[in-house]
Formats: sequence, C-alpha cells, structure tokens
Amino acid sequence: MSVLLAEGMSAPAQTTKRIEELEQVCAELYQVIGSLADHAGCFDHPDVQRALDNASKARLVHHDLLPWPKSPLRRWPR
Repeated sequence: MSVLLAEGMSAPAQTTKRIEELEQVCAELYQVIGSLADHAGCFDHPDVQRALDNASKARLVHHDLLPWPKSPLRRWPR
C-alpha cells in the first residue's frame, strides 16, 4: 500500500501524523468490534477480547490473534 505524504512536512512530522491517524483507526475499530460482538452476543468470547486488547492498545498485545477466531464464536454467558 502506498501512502502519499504531505508536501512541506518533514519526514519525522509525516511519521508522527501517520501514527496519529493509525491510532485513530484503531480506536474506531475498537468501537466497531465491541458493538458488533455485543450485538452478536459474543462480546465476552476470549478471541473477541484479544482483538479488543490489540485495538485498544493500538499495538500487538496478542501476536497470535490470526487466524481468527481460534474457537467457534458462540454466545458467551455474561
């Protein structure tokens, strides 16, 4: 994937901006994953929680998330 960098910005400034954008993407995906999982009744599934961990930290907390899911998604008791 090619990323167009803003003209007139230094390389470090461009890198910082890109990191901020990716952190925002992770924050948004955290909300989407949580909402969909809750709607599907599998919010408490361990694999969902691991995905949420990675998204909330915007880094690989769990390096073995994929392939996903590790176990069938089903309704988990709350």
